[in-house]
Parts: sequence; structure tokens; C-alpha cells
Amino acid sequence: MPGKLTGPITGFTDRAKGKGVVSSSWLAQMGKGAAQMAGGGCLAANLSVAGFGNTADTGPDTLTSLILPPNTFDLVGRNLEIQAWGTTLGTVATRSVGVTWGMSPGSASIVAGPMTLTTSVVNNWLIVLTVFKQASNVQIGFATYELSAAGAAVSRIMNNYTAGSEVDTAAIIIGVTASVSTSTANSVLCNGLAVYGFN
Repeated sequence: MPGKLTGPITGFTDRAKGKGVVSSSWLAQMGKGAAQMAGGGCLAANLSVAGFGNTADTGPDTLTSLILPPNTFDLVGRNLEIQAWGTTLGTVATRSVGVTWGMSPGSASIVAGPMTLTTSVVNNWLIVLTVFKQASNVQIGFATYELSAAGAAVSRIMNNYTAGSEVDTAAIIIGVTASVSTSTANSVLCNGLAVYGFN
């Protein structure tokens, strides 16, 4: 069991061996100037070299997901950067991929996408969704999409989102979804879903 130190001698009220915890109000100095910033880092990531793939149906299928714990968005201004990326098979099927913020693809209050993927060639895709707490149970943000299809230039798209309405005090599911026009499994693959949090 990890050690635990308490009391004024250490300056920590609760410290496990090998891990320190600081308050969410803690600020770090930026460079040598007067600017200060809140802390941040990777909260969680689902990663797979083989990829999380769609099932043999037309979808939408959830390729992978993460759960944001309740009360993570307790103050206005807290924000997340959600990164999802992957590839596709070079099939003739119509394929699309997106990132959802909410309970399920059908009921999510923000859906980044779907981004339509180029048919008949292998695609590498990236979606970055940034979400801010704007008010109680109100989230806003934006998404950027990048698609690199074999033999074609990289395409980039940006969308604005103002419809986030997830309950802050409840868990929020963040997922990657895909749809395919033919029932071919693993036509769309997600190699990673990572969530970064910033105070």
C-alpha cells in the first residue's frame, strides 16, 4: 500500500507515495512574465495499434469511448481538448466518422462531424474537438477536421458548436462513431481517443 504523509511539516495534507495532488486553483507562471495559467494534462486515452473498428452493419457504431467523471466541469472556463484519429480501408463504401459529446450518438448534445471519408482509397483522419463550460449545464466549443486521402491534398474543415447541454454534475460520455454504407467490419478504424483537461 502506498505511503501517506500528513501534517504541516511536509506542506501536503494528503500525499500518496510517488504522486502529488494540487488544487485546481493552482497557477503556473508562463515564462518570466506576469502571465499565469492553470494546470492541465491528459486525463485519459484509449489507444490501439490495430484500431477500434466498426461492426458488420451500417451503423452508426461506437468505435471507442471514455467517461468524463461527474463535476469535472464545475467552474465556467474549464475546458477539454478531445483528439481522435485513425484510418480506413480502401473500399468503395461511403464512410463517415465523428466525435460525440453526450450519452449516445442519437442523443448527444454535440456531435463533431460526421466527416465523410473519401471512397476507394485509404484515408488517414483526425478530429479535434475543444469544449468549454460556458454556464451551468451549457457547453460551447469548436471542432477541426483533417483528412489525408491517398493521392490527394490534406483537407481541413472547422465547425462551431453552441448546443452543448450535458448535465455538469453527471458523467459525460465522449465517443467516436462511424457509419459505413455496406456491412463491412473494420472499414473505419480509430487508433486513438485522448482527452486533455485544462483548468
